[in-house]
Amino acid sequence: MKEQQHRAGARAPGKLVTRLKYSLGVLMCLGCFSQPVLASEILTVALPDENFRPLPALATDLRLTGEADFREWPVYLTAFQSGQNITFEAALTSAVSVMPEGSLVSVTVNNKLVHEQAIEAFGKQQLIAFDMPAGAFKPGYNVVRLHTHQRHRVSCETAATYELWSEIDSSRTGLRFESGDLGINSFQDIAALAPDHRGAVRLRAVLGASPSAQHLSDAVRILSAVAVQSGFTYPFVEVVGSAGTGSGLDLFIGNPDELTALGAPLLPEEGTLAVAENGTSVSLVVHTADKDSVEALVRQILHGQDVLNAGSKDEGQQALSRAIKAPVKSGAEISLSDLGAETVEFNGRLLQTSFDLRLPEDFYPVETGSIELSLAGGYSPELSENSQIVVRVNGEIAAGMPLARESGEVFEQKKMRLSLAQFRPGMNSIEISTQLFDQQDEDCDTLALLNAPPRFLLLDNTTVKIPDLPRLRALPSLNASLAGGKLGANSQESKIYIPFSDPGLMSAAATLAVRLALDTEGEVPARISFGRPDKNEDGAIILGSHADLPISTMKRIGLAPERIRTAWSQPQQLHDTTQYVNIHSPVQRRMVSLQSISDQEPITTASIGSTPSVNNGPKPIVISSLPRSSDDELVGQWQERVDFQWKIPAAITDFSEILTGSITVEPAPEEEAELGANTVLVVAQGSTSDENNTYWTVFTSPSATILALSMQDIVSPHRWRHLRGKEARYDMVADTIEVTSVPPSRYVVTQPYSVTNWRLVIAGWLSRNPLVYAGALLIAAGFVAFSTRSVLSLNERGRQ
Repeated sequence: MKEQQHRAGARAPGKLVTRLKYSLGVLMCLGCFSQPVLASEILTVALPDENFRPLPALATDLRLTGEADFREWPVYLTAFQSGQNITFEAALTSAVSVMPEGSLVSVTVNNKLVHEQAIEAFGKQQLIAFDMPAGAFKPGYNVVRLHTHQRHRVSCETAATYELWSEIDSSRTGLRFESGDLGINSFQDIAALAPDHRGAVRLRAVLGASPSAQHLSDAVRILSAVAVQSGFTYPFVEVVGSAGTGSGLDLFIGNPDELTALGAPLLPEEGTLAVAENGTSVSLVVHTADKDSVEALVRQILHGQDVLNAGSKDEGQQALSRAIKAPVKSGAEISLSDLGAETVEFNGRLLQTSFDLRLPEDFYPVETGSIELSLAGGYSPELSENSQIVVRVNGEIAAGMPLARESGEVFEQKKMRLSLAQFRPGMNSIEISTQLFDQQDEDCDTLALLNAPPRFLLLDNTTVKIPDLPRLRALPSLNASLAGGKLGANSQESKIYIPFSDPGLMSAAATLAVRLALDTEGEVPARISFGRPDKNEDGAIILGSHADLPISTMKRIGLAPERIRTAWSQPQQLHDTTQYVNIHSPVQRRMVSLQSISDQEPITTASIGSTPSVNNGPKPIVISSLPRSSDDELVGQWQERVDFQWKIPAAITDFSEILTGSITVEPAPEEEAELGANTVLVVAQGSTSDENNTYWTVFTSPSATILALSMQDIVSPHRWRHLRGKEARYDMVADTIEVTSVPPSRYVVTQPYSVTNWRLVIAGWLSRNPLVYAGALLIAAGFVAFSTRSVLSLNERGRQ
């Protein structure tokens, strides 16, 4: 029964229509209940299966596409767990175009094949379950990989390979144990905590009824260190008054009287912590008296003698490093094997090999160099002349290379250069797409092609070489500030503000703080405060419902209050306690959010989360919003748009100001994107003062409850990487993030002054201001000509 209830609450794969159908069904079933009853129902619908452990969340989606693809997960097991009989379970939904005779799914553990079978799920879920061989898992971190090899049923065209996909259901993919107990023997074993159906690990801060801001910040600091040390890819925090139920970690922190009042299961000595297991959950008890003792414990967790990740080079630890994705460093040379890719011998038509590179948060993306991709591999003879390799960076074509030799070729260092201007701070996706055309494709015998000889070889010693990176933070940019955990030029901590002490707001702030700590490996602490930041404070992060945030604050960062209030008019406040934050089912969570946004009755509307329209007629198509009095004026406006609008004096002024540490540029007017009917979170960043160059980031939702729920979603590694630009808007139903980007209006110097970095920054600045560069060359050429002429004149006079 528990398993059935858990499956009923799991998200249906991928399709928006499925989400809407399930959401509408839940709305109709629960619409007649009052709000208190609704809360009770939510808490009891989805019950976790204590013997089943889902796999952790990844920074990539779980749709395996094309003819060959895979995903890998780092999985930590205790000695007790690894000694059990373990069953691997997975749920896979594939496209109807996948050919059953030639498509396989395989599973490897620690680089050893443990299972392989045909893909048979076409439009429905295929359940995969098999017993792991004895000794397949070891205590500590292991790497689990799921591979798909897919071929098209009827088509042999390259374009048809994009129709091939198999999607993994995260809620039904993982390991099943004989016992749900963890068998924790050390602090490191906290990493064995089971994720929920999303791959997220629940961290509960047990702080009593009315915690102070300092108490909350201390708890978040400890939880951040635990998350970093344990290698959690997707932690979220709930601030609660007492210990929770189900899998997760309960943190008790305080002096002996406070710990006793909170119901801590044990009492360690002062300045120490203790771990107690309770089935699938863990209690972490910290006996501390002041902030200094908290910091001492944090340093011990992060840099102690038994640090989890220190010195280990086995497969599991390497998989964990790839999942966490630390920023690359200037001059680094990374192989595809380091990035998780494998040697591939391929006989299909389109091979897509992708990996991620995380660049520093203060990376300045300009034309100062290129990332060098050195390919190792080969291709077979008699490929068609249009065969080629195309490399895309963040979805845009960055380089290409033909596979033109009729006799084929084996190569070790085929270099392809990817311009730095195509990268951005934070996470970047690189895809190597190899298009292989052959005469056999025209004949299109799909069965015969299964046994065709290999067409292409890609070796995992292919390398990616990182040049010297220019370092200068450009704002506004969510990916350039949040990814680094701090926004100000000299900030030593993440400063997070919430309007008042509220369970939803505190949970949202704590979740964000832990996410920021993961990005900085726990080195940048977070300080959570109640109230508003000082108007001159730099780098503040503010969270709150739109009704709780001051209008002046939203206006200062360029977030129009009228636009927000219109979209989220009359939200129903469905929260009084923290129980609304503890929702397992994604359908239930979205239903609560949509009810809070919409003022309609869920049974009487066919549009989930929509608002009634005054005029239901067709909207006019706007051809041009530019006022004009004549065609000549319109032509003039177009001429202004295509002309290079640039002023040398202003550019020179900007260049002189950048040397002083920061530069402010007058932002261009921008159009504000309308909020969708199901938008539940807006993240915006802007300057609050022209005089002090202060920059704030605001997270706002229709209510504190929705803020806590949407924050749980947005900190997932897959969604977090999409926060960029000046503003990001999260649609919970469609599971999409829309962004608005504007040119930088401020540059912040983040690195110590060095000739190398400033040479790169100045070169990048000149690449963006070509007229200055051309003018400087003309001036230099004129000076050389004048000097040469003067010297020649002096020589002639000397001869006379």
